Amino acid sequence: MDCQVLIVGGGPAGSPAGKVLAENDISTIIVDKAKFPRDKVCAGGLMFHTFIDFPYIKQFIENYNFAAKIYSPSLKFKLNLFSESKKEPLMAMTSGRKDFDYNLIKLAKKAGCELWEENKAEKIEIDTNKATTYLQNGEKIVSQIIIGADSVHSIVNKIPNLQNKWARDDMGLAIEENIQLGKKTMDNIYTKERCVHLFLHYNDLPGYAWIFPRKESVNIGIGTLVKLGSRMREQYFKFLNVLKGNNLIPEEIQSKKFKAALVPLSLPLNNCYSDRTLLVGDAAGFVSAITGEGIYYAMSSAKAAAETCIQALKEYKFNAKIMSTFKKIWKKNISKELKLQYFAKNWV
Repeated sequence: MDCQVLIVGGGPAGSPAGKVLAENDISTIIVDKAKFPRDKVCAGGLMFHTFIDFPYIKQFIENYNFAAKIYSPSLKFKLNLFSESKKEPLMAMTSGRKDFDYNLIKLAKKAGCELWEENKAEKIEIDTNKATTYLQNGEKIVSQIIIGADSVHSIVNKIPNLQNKWARDDMGLAIEENIQLGKKTMDNIYTKERCVHLFLHYNDLPGYAWIFPRKESVNIGIGTLVKLGSRMREQYFKFLNVLKGNNLIPEEIQSKKFKAALVPLSLPLNNCYSDRTLLVGDAAGFVSAITGEGIYYAMSSAKAAAETCIQALKEYKFNAKIMSTFKKIWKKNISKELKLQYFAKNWV
């Protein structure tokens, strides 16, 4: 065996899983097609319970957000929210996924996890004795267990006993852009509370548009269903003009380059495990169906996967029955809130 556990993907699902496994003296390799630090489409917002459950990420938070304004589709009505305590912000912002993911991968490496960068997994074979992952460069990695943390386009999901497919109505599309404004402008527009602005069903699009303020920059974006994606570019530029008209961004600001990404908006996949195999993060649909936020659920599913691997290796059993422990753990921890958000998404 090259390692006991191979993780495909080094984002906020793969790296935390690798960190926990390495801390428990389990030989672990993370393979990722990119070279870190690498960029990733993501607004970078974290809900409060993320840094409660995973306190070690506090060091990677750029700023906290203590106020929010939620707008009706017509923009005529808005709800003002304020944090009751400076110790309990409404949410927090990372400096961006480029730095956040890089810091997570460094923690995994520090714990003893091995990283194979710029190595794309192309094919995976599972048999009675091992899991074999074939890489684009011709090499292969043999492991006892494989964890798929490789996004909505997961190669791990393509193995015969999984092969999940996303329903089109359960796929979202998000476009976002980071705009540098400077601290003085940020203080003037979003106050020192770094007030978040949310626009529900903006211009009759299911989903919402947002402004997420950081320390000296702002993340602006729109999220809706992928089947309405043809309208997104036009709607985004209109949204920027609306923000200018309401003095929420400076008049002179121009869009430089927005980015887009697919987001699963379903419940987690039923087939999130099989013999020697687990799926975590976006690869298994661990995402809020209302907000599209996935970092917390990626990290939670990663922790559950690591605990499952530890048990499987201890018992030296790797069949689907032992791997089903993963589903039991995440259902206990996060199933209720994911279900609530999924069934409520049609109202938001």
